[in-house]
Amino acid sequence: MRRADWRVSSWVCLLLLVCTEIARAAGNVPAVAISGEVVDANGSPLEAFTLTVYGRGRKPEVHAFDGTSGRLEVNLGTGGMGIALDAPGHATWFDVVAFNSSGNHDIGTVRLGRERVVGGRVKDARTGLPVPGVGIRYAASLAQTLNMPAGDDYPVGWWVTTDANGEFALRRLPRGRVHLEVSAAGHMTHLVELPADRNQLDIALGGGATLKGSLLFGDGTPADGTVMLRPQSDNHWVDRNGWRALERHVDPEGRFQFEGLAAGSYYLSARSAAGVVESRDIALAKDEIASVELIAEPLGRLSGRISGLAESEWASVFIRDEWDSRLGPNPARFGNGRFVVNGIPDGELVVQATANVQRHSRSITRKVMMVGREATIDFDFSGRSRIAGRVLAGTRPVHAIMVRAVPKDPRMLSAVDMSDIDGRYEIPGLDIGEYEFRVQLGLRGTHRSFDVDVVSDAIVDIHLGPFALSGAVTLEAGQPFRLANWVVQARLVSASGEPVIFRGFTDSRGVYRFDGLEKGTYRVSFASPYIGGVRNVVVDAPSVQNVDIQPTISEVREVRVVDANSKEALNDVSCVVQDGVWADSPVYDLGDGLPTTLIDAGLTCSRRGYETVQIRWDGDPLEIDLAPRHP
Repeated sequence: MRRADWRVSSWVCLLLLVCTEIARAAGNVPAVAISGEVVDANGSPLEAFTLTVYGRGRKPEVHAFDGTSGRLEVNLGTGGMGIALDAPGHATWFDVVAFNSSGNHDIGTVRLGRERVVGGRVKDARTGLPVPGVGIRYAASLAQTLNMPAGDDYPVGWWVTTDANGEFALRRLPRGRVHLEVSAAGHMTHLVELPADRNQLDIALGGGATLKGSLLFGDGTPADGTVMLRPQSDNHWVDRNGWRALERHVDPEGRFQFEGLAAGSYYLSARSAAGVVESRDIALAKDEIASVELIAEPLGRLSGRISGLAESEWASVFIRDEWDSRLGPNPARFGNGRFVVNGIPDGELVVQATANVQRHSRSITRKVMMVGREATIDFDFSGRSRIAGRVLAGTRPVHAIMVRAVPKDPRMLSAVDMSDIDGRYEIPGLDIGEYEFRVQLGLRGTHRSFDVDVVSDAIVDIHLGPFALSGAVTLEAGQPFRLANWVVQARLVSASGEPVIFRGFTDSRGVYRFDGLEKGTYRVSFASPYIGGVRNVVVDAPSVQNVDIQPTISEVREVRVVDANSKEALNDVSCVVQDGVWADSPVYDLGDGLPTTLIDAGLTCSRRGYETVQIRWDGDPLEIDLAPRHP
């Protein structure tokens, strides 16, 4: 698979996981059933095995089977995002299977191969003594996707700690190349690659390069903050919290130190409530001891009061500058009362406070000018009007539809809710005034909008079109294997004005379904231009079924994005398609090239710190010049 294909699949998978969890949190994922067959490497049914269902942010659901002759049948009380099958003496099978539709999900025949046992010892590189209590885990990519911490909920046998002799043994690993994550207090976590033919691993902690430094103000006094070190080239060094940069909080004298670093290039940065801190590129040689000073520029404080929240509610405060860059520390949660956010520069700010309770989300956005390192702003969530109703396709309820209440006056409160299994939505706490209600078509589609004058509590039913469209994503015609976790879209060809696009995800059976369509001709395709395969379908019946599509990988052509002044190459550039079949679709990482499906399409391309540019691609090799944005 080419790099572009992997990127599209990963993006699709991540979006599916996020949207499925949103629906689960809202109570909109119906009960489902899982069935299948579990056999050993020779195809013989396994009598005893365990099924574990994983979801982000909750305890795994474990089901044990014995004496079923390998047959797996179980009803789940809720949806899931990943499942594992394991049996004594066999390698654990682990995969992402998102259950976002009701009914039976047949996972087919799962073959568990013979387990692989990896053992070894961890010692201190300087003293040669064994190191007890070191965490060793199999760093499965799907476990990373599900954000699964090491511990008792990790798949059986995939996580251990070293004993008093520094020894460990991991079980039920797959055969083939694997990566093991080694973490110990005071050490940078090491990601070790283990070849398929090697089952013994001796690890030395410590050694390597050392980076010492201080975090100071310009006058030499120490500043409080956290220093972060991230490799520039690869992911062989990560921190003990999983897949992020290594962090050190400075001591009272502003000092910090990193030890046991591999030779290479690093990016050193810091965050501090006291001010903005410069960043550095650091190159370390083997066993080098290097020193560095980071200088903090003092900044100001944004404060105010939050009121009108219920007892169970909290609000997060987000701050952005005029270029839409986030400022300050990660948003903290505040209840009713005073809030303070430090480390904010002077200038015009856009401040958003978002309150969440159950499935409801309400936001207030304000603009404020920070002058002399001080500004004050208040947020009142005490609106009392409630708008509720049902989302309907004809007379059918439509679930998992996002309904947003956007005020005409930007000083008023905005809110969002998702329809439940009966199509019901509820948006409480709105201000009195004029709103635009935006209804998203599918989980990722465009919006239908209408105006609502909020004067008191009211019932507002939302009527979409009466038609439905469904089908499956298959490898090729006649093949039973179907592809789950893909983003599919249906675009109304005859739409005038704003585009009408339904977008959603295939479920674990590879099936997609759109409800609420109007009569007309639709182009059904994948939502990414890197994956071709377009079908024109006339929707003129209550339910148009079996509109199956097959993935075809698009050819790509080289594109180069440069700084208009220095002509240096730029990365992290994204574009949005403006017209054609994939209008309103994002295109990430232009280093992979542009797919030929976008020839003659208009694109709007942007990168933080640069002016947005609009182009129309004729299919020839392309160089895009981005002009730096100046304050």
